[in-house]
Amino acid sequence: TRQRDLARLIVSKMQVSVAHDQESATVWDDAVRNTSARDLGWLKSNLGDWMHTYFGHDAAIVLSADLSPIYEFIAPSNSSSSDDMRVAYMPLAVALQKRLAASDTEGVTDRVLSIGESDLAYVGRRPAIVSVKPIVSDTGDIEQQPGEQNLHVAVRFLDESFVSEIGKEYQFAEMQFAEDAPTDAEHSFVPLTDRSGAAIGCFTWRPFRPGASVMKATLPAVGLAAFAIFLAASVCGHAIWRRSARLASSREELQHLASRDPLTGLSNRAHFNKGLTARLGAASQNQSHCVLFIDLDRFKAVNDTFGHATGDKLISLVAQRMNEIMPAALIGRIGGDEFTVLLE
Repeated sequence: TRQRDLARLIVSKMQVSVAHDQESATVWDDAVRNTSARDLGWLKSNLGDWMHTYFGHDAAIVLSADLSPIYEFIAPSNSSSSDDMRVAYMPLAVALQKRLAASDTEGVTDRVLSIGESDLAYVGRRPAIVSVKPIVSDTGDIEQQPGEQNLHVAVRFLDESFVSEIGKEYQFAEMQFAEDAPTDAEHSFVPLTDRSGAAIGCFTWRPFRPGASVMKATLPAVGLAAFAIFLAASVCGHAIWRRSARLASSREELQHLASRDPLTGLSNRAHFNKGLTARLGAASQNQSHCVLFIDLDRFKAVNDTFGHATGDKLISLVAQRMNEIMPAALIGRIGGDEFTVLLE
């Protein structure tokens, strides 16, 4: 049950995560200018290859205002064609363009910088997250006509590497994507549905069942003679204690993984929000608080110049420095180079 609840949480957040990744490069004056200039080299480095290398997106397409492709990046391991991609993203692109033309800003907040459209869909024969975002100015200095913005499409496939990464990170045994829900009792699953409610498949895995392991280990002892009952009970009790300790350790590790950023050990977005709500709710009226939103200027230049391993090291050092400077603060990492801090 714990694993099923965690899987539902992952499914609910993965679309938001892909859209947030896009905003790191699509809400940017340079992106507006270079897309308008059709600088394919720049688009490849910043909206194509980089999105694949840094965020793991399997495809990236830049569309003009008439929804024709300006640039396409499709990962070499991807068997889907440009036509397959177009069938998947075109309804979302049309819907987003209509919202842009109407100057719709629904859903835009301090953390969501631009409107977008995303859904779960099949690209060819593969299930994927498909997200479309407008390429817009971050300063507001570049004037853009509503509905005439260029668009960015991101595709992240849900089978193969994506589901194996989730299984490894959150300790789901034999996790995989399946078109149909399993009918046997040996597997758990959570369904995947698009926004119309249509099922596109499910994530399945072999659930962790410590009770079954204990039963299997103790059944041979049932037939022992009366003189061995005490010994068998001692062995079983020890086995149960070890498995209970292992279960408690597994539960703590799962809770830690679900609440912490794996690179820095800081709180992730969900854990930071939960801590923020709890601390504010427990605060007295005469207490003062502030929330800092911090990102790193020119961090992309570090990745582009020195590589992503150096960028990851820089992120870790920044997290370490903030922990040293603000040991009592609640600090979270909410994106590639984005942090939040609650000061009491």
